[in-house]
Amino acid sequence: MRRLGIGVVMLLLATAMAIAQTPQSDQQSATDKAKGAASSAAGEVKSGVETGAQKTEEGAKKAGGAVKNAVTGTSEQAGQTAEQSGQTAQGESATGNQKLPQSASPLPLFTLLGLGSLSLGAWKARLFRK
Repeated sequence: MRRLGIGVVMLLLATAMAIAQTPQSDQQSATDKAKGAASSAAGEVKSGVETGAQKTEEGAKKAGGAVKNAVTGTSEQAGQTAEQSGQTAQGESATGNQKLPQSASPLPLFTLLGLGSLSLGAWKARLFRK
């Protein structure tokens, strides 16, 4: 145990000496490189945020214009809306007489109930065992 402690102390001393002998110019250049990389990354983030803000503003303006046109209605959109409502009415009459397919299964519900009762039984068995 004592040899291990001495080995660790010697390793720490060797590391400290290696750090102390490192030229200051290398440390300064590494610091300068890190600062340059950080500033360029900050610039890229800033430009990305500005682009995102511009796109969001454009989208909000388009959405606001679409809502305004939907509420007030314009002559071009009124004609399109009439055509679309006619197509929708025809589509509803075609599918209105038919029932939707019954594709849902009760299996997930039964699985959930089974797992719940199993976990409740295991919990009660463990509670009464103590």
